[in-house]
Amino acid sequence: MPALLLAASCPHPFDPPVDAPMTVTTRDKRTLGESAYSFTLVRQLRFTRDAGGWIAELTLESLQPDAPALVTAAFEAGEGALRDVPLRYRLSADGCTADPLDAAAVAARIRAGGDAMLATRPEDDSGRENMARLTAHLRTMQAPEAAAMLADLIRPLLPSPGQRDGGAIVHTVASPVGGEMPLSGTRTVSHDANGVFVRENYQSAAAGLLASDIAGRTNGGATTAPSVFFTMERRQRIDANTGMVTETATDTTAAIPRPTGDLVQTTRESIIVGLR
Repeated sequence: MPALLLAASCPHPFDPPVDAPMTVTTRDKRTLGESAYSFTLVRQLRFTRDAGGWIAELTLESLQPDAPALVTAAFEAGEGALRDVPLRYRLSADGCTADPLDAAAVAARIRAGGDAMLATRPEDDSGRENMARLTAHLRTMQAPEAAAMLADLIRPLLPSPGQRDGGAIVHTVASPVGGEMPLSGTRTVSHDANGVFVRENYQSAAAGLLASDIAGRTNGGATTAPSVFFTMERRQRIDANTGMVTETATDTTAAIPRPTGDLVQTTRESIIVGLR
């Protein structure tokens, strides 16, 4: 029965082009309060077959930040650790599962990139504390978490079970104030000759604090946490011929309460996959 349900959710089989390099272009625009910056990353994606099934190889070729000098330096140091490093994955036959290969070696590079990123921040920089917390987390990251982090890099390009089914859905995302938050939403699906078009809308609120705030915000021993109001809209096109997610656009808005007024964070990310 599960196989039948999955087949019903995936009308187009997963059949990416073999030994034909594709370009994955990711554009990420962010605002945080009065600050605004953007990044463009270009990766090469290639699929091959072996006795075990699909192998995907994802390689960062270039990154172009448009941001203040400190943010640019941190981005270059962190992401640059993976430049020209092929990330290899073994995929399930339906493309829904990606298991990173050589995860330990790649995770070591990511840790080194985090340390290099921290080194770009002056001691008195306001963002250094959060970055130090991130690099400390990378150093203690266990193998399953490292594998999940690497899988997240290719996940937006692959189909997911149930992705083509409309209705009520729940999705978990990283909270802007730390940890994770569940989002409740709806999914609508439409079809035409070019593939499957998926639109998801979410709206949620979850309590949370930055770790640096917790010590100073307690009430009788209990932490008092503000709510984070979060909305997200995601639009995707699943190609009819390959079963790949070839276009994704995601808009998010988070309002984080502060004593001086809400701190609003917005992001717009687009991912486009095309043959070279």
